[in-house]
Amino acid sequence: MAKETKADYFRVSQENNVIQTWETFGWEVVTTQKCDYHGYDAVKITFSRDKDMKNYNELLRLDNEFHRDQDLITNLKEEKERMMKSIPEPPKFYFLTIFIFPLFLLHLFLYFQTKKEIEKKYQAAKIRSKEIDGQVSKLVDNCENCLKQAKALI
Repeated sequence: MAKETKADYFRVSQENNVIQTWETFGWEVVTTQKCDYHGYDAVKITFSRDKDMKNYNELLRLDNEFHRDQDLITNLKEEKERMMKSIPEPPKFYFLTIFIFPLFLLHLFLYFQTKKEIEKKYQAAKIRSKEIDGQVSKLVDNCENCLKQAKALI
């Protein structure tokens, strides 16, 4: 009987969900160990799966597809967060500049120039954000489909 083994670190709060998900793809928990991983409370879980089990190849395919999509979802969400944080705020209109007319005019000119550029970036980010949301939605649906198919095979 050939077995494959994998170990990975997860947040303690995710332990039950991770185990349940992995079991869907035919994995069994071998060991769990609480530890500190990159500064957060974690658990190292070691899984094992019999390569001779019924429907192994199909479960392996669904497992790989599921975890690939989960990684894509994480990357897309991080991209969206970085993109939204990168849009600068328009310059503030300071009350003091009203009293210094030339500086006020320069400030006003720069304000509207910057505001136009920021608005363009914001509109582009809004469009990309909707694209990311659509991609994430499709990937989540695909992950759920993988889980359903794997449950039917077990």
